[in-house]
Amino acid sequence: MASQHILTVAVALEDETAGYANPTSNGIPDSANMTFRWLDCDRAYEISPGAAPVLERTEARDGWHVEQPQWDTALDAGGLPLQHREGSIALSGLVRTLGDGSGEDIATYAALPLMWLLESVFSTAANATTNLPGLGGVSANVFQVTLATAWYIGSAIGVDISNRREYAIVTSQDTTATPDTITHSPAFSAAITTNTLRLGHTLFADPTINPGYSVCLRLNGDGLRTYAMGCRWSSFSLALEGRLLRWSMTLESPYIWDDHANASLTTDPPRRAAGKPAHFGNVRCVVSAAASVGQGTTADALARTEIAIDEFSASFTAKLGKRGWSSTGAKRSDTEVADIEAEISLVLSGALSTATADFRDEVRRHLLIGLGPTGAGNGVCLAFPAALLKEMPKQIGQNDVIMQSLKYVPGRWSGAMTAPSATSAGRTPFQLSFMK
Repeated sequence: MASQHILTVAVALEDETAGYANPTSNGIPDSANMTFRWLDCDRAYEISPGAAPVLERTEARDGWHVEQPQWDTALDAGGLPLQHREGSIALSGLVRTLGDGSGEDIATYAALPLMWLLESVFSTAANATTNLPGLGGVSANVFQVTLATAWYIGSAIGVDISNRREYAIVTSQDTTATPDTITHSPAFSAAITTNTLRLGHTLFADPTINPGYSVCLRLNGDGLRTYAMGCRWSSFSLALEGRLLRWSMTLESPYIWDDHANASLTTDPPRRAAGKPAHFGNVRCVVSAAASVGQGTTADALARTEIAIDEFSASFTAKLGKRGWSSTGAKRSDTEVADIEAEISLVLSGALSTATADFRDEVRRHLLIGLGPTGAGNGVCLAFPAALLKEMPKQIGQNDVIMQSLKYVPGRWSGAMTAPSATSAGRTPFQLSFMK
């Protein structure tokens, strides 16, 4: 008996060769031109996602009978309705980073299917270099480097100090010094010596920077195959499962169709990143002194306060707008990202003493949630560089301990020396960095 699950999920980019720019004769993206990669995710139970685009028929009738709903879709070359569905698809899995590039065939974040999903809404500032040595620390906020422009402003950097991963955000490059210097915020626990620093593949969002391509999903089961085209996510969240980091995502698709006659579980063989799962241990999570909210003329180089976090979760919600195009068969040419809302929820067993006054005074601080493990290609950093408390801090009882509950939202930040671009996440309200 066939297993009633979606057993594998594959992802393809709908780029200039495979999206609406190169459609089939029916005006929909052509899956035959797409390159699919296996997505490392949980097994899904939803067999037929979405609903058919139909309109109820309300014309006059001569009895109490019912007419079949009317297809609201274009016709194919044979004059038949393009039979499809539209709706949402929910996926989840553990966050796994690249590692040192050994053992598996996915060696860059640019080739990682999870990154394709995220970049359907987020923009990317992807440092080209895997890691670079610091030549020595001038202070806990400044270190010397050979080439400052290799360090993208707004991106997270990670360093392993005393077997603990620490993170900071690059806020300035100085090429006038000899050697070049990098300023970051908040401070590390100590000035670095010649530590190897990990650079981030950083995701961010800004209304002036376009997100990545929409994606096509191929859902495979035992005797089942379904394609979901034009996907961008409407919600994305991160939460701890034990001490591991789990991602969950809901994607919206305007065109879902079945191809059960060509069902196969061998088309998309398993291909994972070789890194360790992101782990909430042996890391230092920090808040900073008050962050800049001015006009971006000064780079933040702030002090740090380490916080001991028992639990955390983060959520992102994207408001998507339908962009129509009469020559397509899917009633839209793309989906516009109109707005993004973000929130981080924390539970602390050791209270943050400044929190109550911060809420009263609307103080913005860097909030960096770091995950390990240490080593090359491992670790994740979620940063709100101008985090604002959403509500008054609360005291809650949990596991027979009084805990502090905090909810943060991203405020306006100006403490970086460059505005958002293809090589800068500077002055953006949040960044999610996967370390190289």
